[in-house]
Amino acid sequence: MLVRHACSSDSEDILAWRNDKTSRKMSLNKDIVSLDEHNLWFESSSDLNRVIYIGENDGLKVGICRFDFNEKELYSKVSINMNPTVRGKGLGKVFLKSSVEMYLDQTNYDLIAKIKTDNIASKKIFSYAGFELIETNVNELLLRRKKRKLHIKGVE
Repeated sequence: MLVRHACSSDSEDILAWRNDKTSRKMSLNKDIVSLDEHNLWFESSSDLNRVIYIGENDGLKVGICRFDFNEKELYSKVSINMNPTVRGKGLGKVFLKSSVEMYLDQTNYDLIAKIKTDNIASKKIFSYAGFELIETNVNELLLRRKKRKLHIKGVE
């Protein structure tokens, strides 16, 4: 699986995946996003505190994985949304894990994800990517993957 930074040519696909019926059902925000709203969001995504990856498998875009860094709390919030045409094929767990590893190669902060309690697919893929449950309520689960431990080698 190829994981790369999102670019302007991915914008339409990202919006279509976001507005997909199943995506909205599993999202914490169920509203349909307009093209204007999406364009404003996408343009602001060049912020240094946001990283967006696109996964590709055999030339097909499989999804988006986004990391939003919280400077005040020193963690990054992770979200993922898959291309509806590839759901159920096992690509989500590979894409999420690859995206997390790529992101952690550049940063070293705890990762946080909020998912709906009934989102079975997200529970599975976040667990596969090393996230653990830290909090639950009626509608949401809060998951965390701790930052990598730094190993310092002595110099002789």
